[in-house]
Amino acid sequence: WMRGECNMGVLPANGLLYSSPYSCTCSSGEMIPGLNAYSSLPNIKKSSDPITVNISVQLEKGPAYGSVKKLPISDGDWPTYRENSARAGVNRTTIYGTLKENWKAKLPGTPSSIISVGNSVFVADVQAHTLYSIAADTGKISWSYTTDGRVDSPPTYYKGLLLFGSNDGWVYCLRARDGVLAWRFRDLPKRLIHADGQLESAWPIFGSVLVHKDKLYFSAGRSTFVDGGIFVYCLNPINGELIKKRNVYGPFKKGSSFPLSSKNTSHKGGFLNDILVAKGDTIYLRHRAFDLNLDDTDKIEAHIMPLSSFLDGNQQHRTGWIINNKFNWWQAGVKDILVMEGTECYAIQGFPTFGNHSYFDPRRQNYQLVGGPVSYVFNDKSKGTGKKKKKGKKGKKKKGNSAPEPMVSSGVGWKTDLPSNCKAIAKAGSTIFLAGAPMKFEDKSFENYVKAYKGKLGGSIIAVSAEDGKIISEIKLDAAPVWDSLIVANERLFIALNDGSIRCFSGDLRK
Repeated sequence: WMRGECNMGVLPANGLLYSSPYSCTCSSGEMIPGLNAYSSLPNIKKSSDPITVNISVQLEKGPAYGSVKKLPISDGDWPTYRENSARAGVNRTTIYGTLKENWKAKLPGTPSSIISVGNSVFVADVQAHTLYSIAADTGKISWSYTTDGRVDSPPTYYKGLLLFGSNDGWVYCLRARDGVLAWRFRDLPKRLIHADGQLESAWPIFGSVLVHKDKLYFSAGRSTFVDGGIFVYCLNPINGELIKKRNVYGPFKKGSSFPLSSKNTSHKGGFLNDILVAKGDTIYLRHRAFDLNLDDTDKIEAHIMPLSSFLDGNQQHRTGWIINNKFNWWQAGVKDILVMEGTECYAIQGFPTFGNHSYFDPRRQNYQLVGGPVSYVFNDKSKGTGKKKKKGKKGKKKKGNSAPEPMVSSGVGWKTDLPSNCKAIAKAGSTIFLAGAPMKFEDKSFENYVKAYKGKLGGSIIAVSAEDGKIISEIKLDAAPVWDSLIVANERLFIALNDGSIRCFSGDLRK
């Protein structure tokens, strides 16, 4: 569940064990990424020994507790991260005509992704721990609420309430109209660690919690192999009362106590924390599946699953997004980011779909939008490396990291070359909206591409027809977009940019 970068390894020093950052598909759903320092717990003799975590349920009631008007959402709203519980990134609303900018709001730091309900937009300033409400008509900030830890993604709206997690280990519920606290919940110890320059809970909670079938689901922790594992909860979203919870620690191999990955145990291996996904009666945490009572289940539907994390915006060739079906995801191929509507999928592709050792040069190749049936989108092998496969004796392919056999395609789709790297995508009606940094220059020197990938050369919003993939329009932005931050709600397009601004656009033929 931990390893060091290739050719570097891990470092034991100062009474700690340090693991260096690595980039690998192998066990990407279980291994903790980044630079980490670990210490051993006293009296623990083997990995599988039980770890005691002192639980004490704390439900703090605020001034708005029990005094919220239960307001429903409309078809045009975007009430949660990626619009719905399946994180599909699709809305029924339509934008008429060419985009024009309505307003710009400025946050002090880097914004998260966005949600929008009625005439309000909700977004977090991630590093400042602060949630903002912005008027969708004017861009004026209505109120803000600050927690004791990072809020890494937007809240979820439910019947007049805003529900979200924080890296301080609490789940918060605010009254949406004025940001007044209704309640907050936690039951894990107040233990802080140093993480990316700040203090936060050893069991952080992603901002974008899941409300599914009138219940609130969320998970706390980092990995099922550290700090007692990951804790998964089901609460009443109205009053914060605990309905069910479970702890997942391990699993470990009998005898050796070696940590087991999903490759060893099908879908019941260890896993990292991430934003939850739901379809039907199943809750997904990466490759792990739970029923609505948080018990393990084998009832699996095709669902969106990033190999790294929903919030990891590093586009590279080993940790993209897939459609996970029956957990046969090791050979599924990857995309940079995607949206899904029924059996149709629209995905950004830079690096070749298949193979760990693939190469992509934006000076000679294009990022592409691939659309059509899921089987078509994840079959596309057009972006090869240009290198022929070497064969061993008697013409047989050598074993190793060769591309898997493609799935059988049951339909026809399309591919469109794009002038940007497209770090955000949303589908509204029959139009797909994309946002990214420019990738096509007359001067093809590497310096331009370094600046573009760092967000120093602005960006653009591109509208594409979902029917045939033709580019409809493109407008320039003076800053690059925040990862996965484009939404479309109630005939408006909202996007967060890395200069700290939130922008609102509508069509010039808006009805």
